[in-house]
Amino acid sequence: MELAARGFDMSLSHESLVSLAEKLNRLQKDVVTLKKKAESYQDLPTNTPLAKVKVEELKQELNYLDEKLFKKLEELTCDVQTPSRF
Repeated sequence: MELAARGFDMSLSHESLVSLAEKLNRLQKDVVTLKKKAESYQDLPTNTPLAKVKVEELKQELNYLDEKLFKKLEELTCDVQTPSRF
């Protein structure tokens, strides 16, 4: 008896199912990767003017943090240069 003669669908064979399972596994991994990539864009503003405002805010924050770091480094440098009295 041949399976095809009995109406067996070859897409249901073991080899076909294994192949489909492997393809599904690859696609699921791709989906996870793409979701992570899409999540990284979620915090972006929806239009250009808002994006420019956000960039400017971040630049100001960076400048503030740079100044704060520079002051701390100066303080540390001054502390090191000051001779201690024993």
